[in-house]
Amino acid sequence: MAAELHDDLWFHDATDDPAEQAAADSMVAAVADLIELRPFPDSAARLMGLLRDPNFSVRELSRIIEHDPLLAMRVLKLVNSAAYRLSAPCGSVEHAVTLLGSRSLTNLVTSIAVLEMFKDRAGAESQVRDHSLAAAGMARQLAQLARTPHDEIITCALLHDIGKLLLLQVNDPGYPELLAPSAEDPRPTHERERARFGYDHAVLAGHVLRRWQIPEPVPTVVAWHHQPERTRTAGTDPALARLVALVRLADLLSYTVGEQELSDDTRARVDAESPATELGLETDRIVTAWPELRQTAQDWIGAIGA
Repeated sequence: MAAELHDDLWFHDATDDPAEQAAADSMVAAVADLIELRPFPDSAARLMGLLRDPNFSVRELSRIIEHDPLLAMRVLKLVNSAAYRLSAPCGSVEHAVTLLGSRSLTNLVTSIAVLEMFKDRAGAESQVRDHSLAAAGMARQLAQLARTPHDEIITCALLHDIGKLLLLQVNDPGYPELLAPSAEDPRPTHERERARFGYDHAVLAGHVLRRWQIPEPVPTVVAWHHQPERTRTAGTDPALARLVALVRLADLLSYTVGEQELSDDTRARVDAESPATELGLETDRIVTAWPELRQTAQDWIGAIGA
């Protein structure tokens, strides 16, 4: 199946502008190249296929995960970490399925399997992976604070920057420089990506995730996490708006995981973008929860990033 442009994931509803159309065509070509370069992990594809069968068994699900010992080890390490607050240790994948539920565990395993494609890479790739793990841990905690179901938010947050990891695969020597603002160009990464490529890592990732058949709302949430204003239009599903806001807020906070206390600058950025407003979370509440948010982020990095 050839790659194609999904208008709902693109920046605008139409691409009549010649420059925008050229950028869209360039991104579609990049998606096709990246899909060939990085095929979807077999274990994750098998898990997703199994869940489509209404008669699947927990044992079948467990066997697929156990078939990849490294993946199974990372799942158990994370489930047994402080992030999940289990009352008793979890000693097997089958037990983890029972504790978390088949869909929750499949979402988690699928996301980890995707990140594992980039495990052997260091430098910028390692930093992006750790940031994604921190965002996932924080997003789960923020979802609980906002009384929002958190099964899908883990997948959305873990994969929100997968576009950066994919762009690092194309051997563009100038791309790593876009990942960190500089005094000469303080714009955030996604704005500099748009200036350079005509698209950004979020929109690219949304298209790749669709091609990998990751179910909605994950591709849309990932594609829109730098465009939260799109969720404020008439007819947008409120649940989708909350997921986008959760990912955006976790993304912002995850860059400051090294802060013992939230700095005034971080608070100002959160207030300026106001993703917490969509969630009914005041900044003071986030400040109060910061020690726990920070610890959860570190737990996720320690469990999977090592």
